[in-house]
Amino acid sequence: MPKATFFISAVTNEYGSYRGRLRAELERPGVKVEVQETFLPFGDRVLLELDDYIQKCNAVIQLSGAQAGSVADAPNLTAIFDRYPDLPARLGVTEAFLRSLSYTQWEAWLALLHGKRIHIAPGLPEAAPDKPIADPALAEAQRVSQRAHLAALEGQGFYASEKLAFANADKLVIALLRALHDFLPAAGWPISPELPPSLGSLFKGRDDDLTAIHQAFEKARPRGGVDCRPVAIWGTAGLGKTRLAAEYAHTFAHRHTALLFVSAASEEDLTNGLANLCGALKLGQAGAPELEVRLRAALDWLDNPDHKGWFLILDNVDDEAAMAAVESRLRTLHHGRVVLTGRLRDWPAYVEDLHLDVLSRDHATEFLLDYTEGRRVEGRDDRVQAGDLASELGDLALALTQAAYHINKRALSLEDYRAEWRTNRDELLDDPWFDPMRTNYPRTLAVTWKTSFDQLPPASAVLFEALCWLAADPVPERLVSQEWPDDALATLPTEIARSLPRRRADLLVPLYDFCLAEAPRTTARTFTIHRVLQDVGRRWQRKRPDGAEIMNKRFALATAITKADFVRPDTIENLTLHVLPLSRQTAPHVLELLAATEAPILSAVARSRFQRVLAEMRWTEGRWTLSLQAAEAAVAAARSDWAGAAVGHIRMARRTHPAQARVEKGFDVPDVMSRKALDPFRFEALTSKVP
Repeated sequence: MPKATFFISAVTNEYGSYRGRLRAELERPGVKVEVQETFLPFGDRVLLELDDYIQKCNAVIQLSGAQAGSVADAPNLTAIFDRYPDLPARLGVTEAFLRSLSYTQWEAWLALLHGKRIHIAPGLPEAAPDKPIADPALAEAQRVSQRAHLAALEGQGFYASEKLAFANADKLVIALLRALHDFLPAAGWPISPELPPSLGSLFKGRDDDLTAIHQAFEKARPRGGVDCRPVAIWGTAGLGKTRLAAEYAHTFAHRHTALLFVSAASEEDLTNGLANLCGALKLGQAGAPELEVRLRAALDWLDNPDHKGWFLILDNVDDEAAMAAVESRLRTLHHGRVVLTGRLRDWPAYVEDLHLDVLSRDHATEFLLDYTEGRRVEGRDDRVQAGDLASELGDLALALTQAAYHINKRALSLEDYRAEWRTNRDELLDDPWFDPMRTNYPRTLAVTWKTSFDQLPPASAVLFEALCWLAADPVPERLVSQEWPDDALATLPTEIARSLPRRRADLLVPLYDFCLAEAPRTTARTFTIHRVLQDVGRRWQRKRPDGAEIMNKRFALATAITKADFVRPDTIENLTLHVLPLSRQTAPHVLELLAATEAPILSAVARSRFQRVLAEMRWTEGRWTLSLQAAEAAVAAARSDWAGAAVGHIRMARRTHPAQARVEKGFDVPDVMSRKALDPFRFEALTSKVP
């Protein structure tokens, strides 16, 4: 007896192949799926047979496009109205409207009549119909009919769901498998207890990634007896890589003979995890005290062709040693499908790799609202607050989960948490309320990222700490690859300064390899560091015993390499108009340094130089107000240091221009320099010669 019954409704000429693919994925032991063609032989009883079946269904899935299909004929309409004389009143529409419906449209209205769940999956423009309508007039008439049908359903509270919108058959399958998950019978095959459970509706915004994994497996060709290429999901910590792999396992559980999960963070973890599969697989050797006995039993089970189709997640392959251990095992694993997760960027050529990014803002916002629904203190404009909080957390899955769990635990409002995040970020990054069991994340963000940071070579670690003081905007790679000025080198420990590679850009490679920075993806050659990771990086500096000194030096390094790029020598090549595109790339980082409050405040000289270039840049862009504001800030910074650093400048001026020296405001200044100081866009007189 089926535990779940579904009816898939679609116009055959439009989405018949899509419907067939979906039916093939849904049908399994305990699931019965029907389509309209099943009832066509019954002639005048088509609507009645549809009605009988839909009454027994758990859900009706309607693939909605531009075609409506054939209008129900008079005998079928008579039969259905004889069965339900009050049908228009029960459905809240007119009889004339019902008599205009096609058979396909009737399927949704019969589901509504019997209170069945209805999933309306709209086809996107990319979802090409199997057989387009050639007659333009007929095609337009069908579109009008479909619009009226969907509008009437919407009036009853049923919507063509954006979540179910599909561009191809793969996306349709994944969207519906997830939507119907609670109706599908539970798997009766081995499942590792370590496999995270499905998040259900809280799993947001990753359907495209599920599709990418699915397509990677589908297009793979056997290699040395293995029926698929391993797929690696990689990216920075906290993106939800393990969660994505687990959701794929649950979504396509019906395709596999076992759902298995092993930690592969080290060779020891991998070996122990594989041996412990004996328990999930219910093998007789599960109780054996010898590790090798259990390991051999588990590997033999995986290598048995009778068990073909198992699914294995090897989790947290985060360093080269772990990758080497996994590679040696992959050569012995056959007859199944493997997903690797990790922070490594460089995977072997035979691995199909999938780079994971942060959630979209809309999906991050939905997650916060749904996760905290009924447990947070309701506030004004919660959707706006959730969107703003998602922005501050950089749309990172683990950061969002930590925030939502903290809000629920302490019954806060979204606005309360945002206020705490701004004032008490250190504690929230390594949240004392964090619960690995309830969040399904083993560690907080701060701890998770530290494992990657600890693997960096010393010079790259110093550079990373400096980059944490820049903005979260894309960073031009040239800030690192250019020749570093003396004031940058002076901030480095002696042993690191001596060992710096000739190609400074090589310092970035370990950051890319361990996903502490996102490598350039365009010819613009800019990289990014997640804003929350930057928060964590600054936190690490503060927490060190010599934290104040470290912060001073890393901030000074960030300032020096930024200044070398932004404050250029006065040459024709460096005219503001010529370097404007480059200046725009660096400007966000200049503004971040100018606004810094945690680190040592920029010297007045550095502030003046930065503000001068900003003033010229804004003037060239035609942004007069901003230009004047920057100019005034540059003058104010220079004057604030007049009695300090400028004294050395004046002494130098006396030596270099003794004939032109004169007294102004109590100081001897060359006349030429006084004139420059009065020009709001030229401040070399106050800044360029100051030591």
